Amino acid sequence: MVSELRVVLLGNSWSQRRDVGNFILGGAVFSTEEPDCCVRVSGRCRWKEIVLINTPDLLHPNISEDKLTELIETCVRLSDPGPHVFLLVLQPEDFTEEQRLRLQTVLEDFGDQSFEHSLVLISTPAKEQLASSESYMEDP
Repeated sequence: MVSELRVVLLGNSWSQRRDVGNFILGGAVFSTEEPDCCVRVSGRCRWKEIVLINTPDLLHPNISEDKLTELIETCVRLSDPGPHVFLLVLQPEDFTEEQRLRLQTVLEDFGDQSFEHSLVLISTPAKEQLASSESYMEDP
């Protein structure tokens, strides 16, 4: 049995990744200011120890390939022996083709099985209706 669940949070909005991480662990575990490095926090969610690794915006087009490689290597070390899941937090209307391609590169850099261990959490503004969320599921 796995002693802890290691989750890497990805996405282009620090506030969304922070809010999801805080929600999962049930408290304000991530600060309001976006760090320039990966941040590892742990806590309990019901019966399971959860380790969250929150990343800087790895999808940002201005991050150099060298910096991206450095950040991914740090994330791999923080999630040793490796993440169980990559949780991509996004708002579909803000997710560009450039970011999709960058995400593909990031996941490839994490390894062959990273796509199989990825989940997408669709975030919509509070004013959006459920119907619009359902439309994303039907026609992403």
